[in-house]
Amino acid sequence: DIFYISAGAWHEKSTEWWSMFRQGLHSVGKYYKDNQGSWPHLLFHEVPAHHDLDPTRQYCKPAQGLAYDVSTGDLDVTDTTGSDKMQMWSLGITTNGVIADVLTQYEVYLVPTFNITVPMYDAHAGEAYDKSGADCLHYCQPGVPELWIYYMHRAFNLGRTGIAPLRGSSSGQHYTCIPSTTSH
Repeated sequence: DIFYISAGAWHEKSTEWWSMFRQGLHSVGKYYKDNQGSWPHLLFHEVPAHHDLDPTRQYCKPAQGLAYDVSTGDLDVTDTTGSDKMQMWSLGITTNGVIADVLTQYEVYLVPTFNITVPMYDAHAGEAYDKSGADCLHYCQPGVPELWIYYMHRAFNLGRTGIAPLRGSSSGQHYTCIPSTTSH
């Protein structure tokens, strides 16, 4: 069994919120570490990028000063606007930094899914549910969740998670699917 979790996007992050968030991450990490032998594997994926709305609230703006390097998976700072603290906060870089700081202490594997979402400003769901402007938080389907599956699969294959692939059954016993009764 595998638990694949994330913190999601949170709004209105106050000093009290950050303290509770850190405490919650420590609780998850400690519980995982203390029960690792009897508990399913735990993978934690980074929070995806949340892009800002344009002034007219019609579309999501690309991140400024950051470029995704396809060959390495790294984010490169291309100019000084890339280190803008407000943009880093808005995108989720600060949140992912706290997650990494805490959960790596407990040997929880972090699935690196943030960097690839930074250039995906045009892959958001579009019009918000409340019709007040573009939705720059949620992503279209298929899209980012399918990337998470790819990164999780990659982590397994590279042996980064400590999860060994299941061996095939040597008993020769195979299960047969129940025939479908639906017509196509």
